[in-house]
Amino acid sequence: MITDVGSTKGRLARELAELAASGRYVGSHPMAGSHRQGLDHADAQLFRDRACVITPTAGTPARAVDAVDELWRAVGGRVVRMDPDEHDAAVAEASHLPHILGATAAAGLTALGAPLASSGFRDTTRVAAGSPELWSGILRDNRAAVIAGIDHARTRLDALAQALTSDDADAVRVWLERGGEGRRRFDDIAR
Repeated sequence: MITDVGSTKGRLARELAELAASGRYVGSHPMAGSHRQGLDHADAQLFRDRACVITPTAGTPARAVDAVDELWRAVGGRVVRMDPDEHDAAVAEASHLPHILGATAAAGLTALGAPLASSGFRDTTRVAAGSPELWSGILRDNRAAVIAGIDHARTRLDALAQALTSDDADAVRVWLERGGEGRRRFDDIAR
């Protein structure tokens, strides 16, 4: 059996389908991690109660899927099974786009704003401290889903800009409420 912990699955699954190893491969992706690197930052509880996605294909033997499922459950993970391409669309939304938006906010911090940056800035931009080499590869590998996410975010930001330009208090409130609804969806699952 072969598994991995990479951030994207679709391309790898397609490439492995052409190899003899495809019958032994079960993609997996623990939705846990840190911007900190190295053994000094190891955490034995890293996977506890975190989604650990496994991405079997039609050709994946059930025993291989079950073995990877057991692996993630043994370290405390909450196993979620998804199609490889569905996984890539989901992580673009739940992981890759937040990373991009955090990096965008961090890159925009000027000498004027830096002395005032506090917990909100820290929480929003934590992921921007991650490895640019790693994240460049992730974003490029999942480029179609990432670009779709960027387009969606741009549409949302344009809607807010329009609401502010026209001083539409109701539209600004509704825009912010939708953000709160998304955060509550996360909180409900993360409990």
